[in-house]
Amino acid sequence: AVSACEQGCQWDQALRLLVEMASVHVELNANIYDEAISACEKCGEPAKAVRLLVEMAWPLEKHPHFRNWLPLRSGSRVA
Repeated sequence: AVSACEQGCQWDQALRLLVEMASVHVELNANIYDEAISACEKCGEPAKAVRLLVEMAWPLEKHPHFRNWLPLRSGSRVA
């Protein structure tokens, strides 16, 4: 569902889904966060994407998409 938000450029719906999932105790893993981060970034909301990076509770360096997220941390857009 979160990946559909990315495709439809509905970053706000992606964030709502994360909140709903957490409220019913769905484990928010790296893939779910990655889809939400991509939705925010592709829809022109890089600040929201950075906020999600901050919320992530595991070492970012170990995630396979870490290199893709580095420009977000520096304020640049990802191509």
